[in-house]
Amino acid sequence: MAALALGAGAAAGAALADDGAFGFWRVESGAAVVEIAPCGEAACGRIVGLRDPLGANGAPLRDRRNPDAALRDRPICGMALLGGFTRDGNGSGDAWEGGTIYSAEDGETYSATMRLDAPDALRLRGYVGAPLFGATQRWRREAGPGGGC
Repeated sequence: MAALALGAGAAAGAALADDGAFGFWRVESGAAVVEIAPCGEAACGRIVGLRDPLGANGAPLRDRRNPDAALRDRPICGMALLGGFTRDGNGSGDAWEGGTIYSAEDGETYSATMRLDAPDALRLRGYVGAPLFGATQRWRREAGPGGGC
């Protein structure tokens, strides 16, 4: 039974590994590069590059607006930004749903969907309640992590 479960997990991981949404993406503002990768049976993303990784005081940027005081000193570089995305079931493999996106700008976590519009174009929508009540960003594929982190 355990071998069957391990085999199923490996198959799911292999299917996720083929997804075109995985890789490095520059956010719409250009301020950060996010790496999207498999996380178990879901997809997640973390910040791997920043245009300006240091604050005015010369220290690495921190998650100062986080509502959890224990997390306000964590560095922005390397921080998990996206999580919990699963394929939307349309069979094309280009759309993901059920995820979340964290905004270090306001310290809020939003429900999110993402869709690969082209090999180098990812559309990410963050929302509260229903996708109708949200905002869309378009991210561009990068060859690597970009700026320093």
